[in-house]
Amino acid sequence: MPTTTLYSWLPAFGAISTTFYALGLALQLAVLSGKISQNRFASGLIGIAATALHGACIWIALSFSPTERTIALLDSISAIAFLSSVLIVVMAFFRPVHNLKILIYPVSAVTVIVLLFPSGAGTPGIHLGTAVIWHVGFAVLGYALMTVAALQASLVYLQHAQLKTRTNNRLIRALPPLLLMERLLIQMVTGAAIFLTLAILTGFVFADNFFAQKLLHKSVFTIAAWAVCIMLLLGRFFWGWRAKTAAVYTVSALGLLMLGFLGSKLALQYLLA
Repeated sequence: MPTTTLYSWLPAFGAISTTFYALGLALQLAVLSGKISQNRFASGLIGIAATALHGACIWIALSFSPTERTIALLDSISAIAFLSSVLIVVMAFFRPVHNLKILIYPVSAVTVIVLLFPSGAGTPGIHLGTAVIWHVGFAVLGYALMTVAALQASLVYLQHAQLKTRTNNRLIRALPPLLLMERLLIQMVTGAAIFLTLAILTGFVFADNFFAQKLLHKSVFTIAAWAVCIMLLLGRFFWGWRAKTAAVYTVSALGLLMLGFLGSKLALQYLLA
């Protein structure tokens, strides 16, 4: 299929993906309001359709644009939202994380729409060796898992606060028990820490200069986010850190990653262009 013909399908794919995200959001809100019961199979199929089309949009937008298109800041955000949605959709088949869809689906839908409008600015694409691709893959997976963990942390924080004030609203009744929510959060942070560890190690081994001027900002904040994750896991194991503390540490780690990845992307794209 010619490149221009495939690219012309981008608006259609984007519209259908956004529709599936909206349908998934509406379905989960209906479950939260008590109007329907949770149907893991139906919710999963909708999520698979939405994320598959989202991924197709990213691939078409970056690979088949009729004009030269660089990887812009918003393209990177769309890719992270896509991967975070994929992780939540997959985990929802095995863990009670359906309510995270309410938080991630609107963001993913907006980033699909953003793909339809190239910014005209970005960082040029580069040819990566196999080793560096492994490093990038580990980093992106770590970032996406930390994003999911931060969404989970926001629910844990809210649930803890409402239980402390003895609030018994529909959200509290819809969420799993707080102990299970905390356990899921720690599992997510552990997974993110593992991938960040692999990303840092492969960066040291395969990058020409891990602390080069262009990478310094990203490297320092990534290591700082990794250190916060390790502190949280140690604090959980040795001192029994729970809901509020775990949530604060998790969101802090994501904040550091955002400063490192998106901050450096913003600087390269706009400030240093």
